[in-house]
Amino acid sequence: MKVNSFADVIGPLVVGTLALIAIVAGYAYAGFSVAVNDLAAYISWSYELPVHASYESHMPALPVLIAFFRTVTGGLISDAAIAQLVNYVSWVVSILIANELFKIYSPQLRSIGNYAIALAPLVGVTYVAFPTTECIARMFLFAALLLANRRQWPQFAAVVACGLMVHQAYYPIYFLLALACVLT
Repeated sequence: MKVNSFADVIGPLVVGTLALIAIVAGYAYAGFSVAVNDLAAYISWSYELPVHASYESHMPALPVLIAFFRTVTGGLISDAAIAQLVNYVSWVVSILIANELFKIYSPQLRSIGNYAIALAPLVGVTYVAFPTTECIARMFLFAALLLANRRQWPQFAAVVACGLMVHQAYYPIYFLLALACVLT
C-alpha cells in the first residue's frame, strides 16, 4: 500500500465538491438563503467587530474572516458566499490533514475515512453549503492532533490558540489534548 498517495483525497474532494454544488444549486433554486440563524449573527457581528454583547456564546474567528474578505474583495462577494468559501477551504484542508492522520494511525482505513470526513452529515460538506464554524473548528482540531503527533509544540500552541477563537464546544477537547501532550 502506498502511504503517501494523494489519490486517497482526490475522490472525497471531487465527490464532496459535486455534492456541495448540488446543495448550493438546490438552495438557489428553492430561493433559500443561508444567511439565517448563527450565520446571520456572525455576519451582523462582522460589521461591528468590537461589539460582542449579543453573541456571548459565539467566538470571533468567523466574523473577523468575513470582515477581512469583505474588505479584500471590496464587497463584491456576499457575506454568505464569503462564509461558504472560508468553510470550503477549511473543509478541503481538513480532508488533507485527516489523510495525514490516517497515514499515521490507520492507513488501511484512509480511503473510507477520507470519504467519511468529507461527507459526514454533521460536519461534512453540508456545513460548507450551510456555513457554521464547525468546518473551521474541525480543521484546527485536526491540525492540532497532527502537530501534537509530530511534537511541533510552537505550531501546536499557535493552532490551538486559533482554534480557541473559533468554537467554545472544542475547549474541553483542546484541554484534554494539551493534558495528553504534557503527560506523554
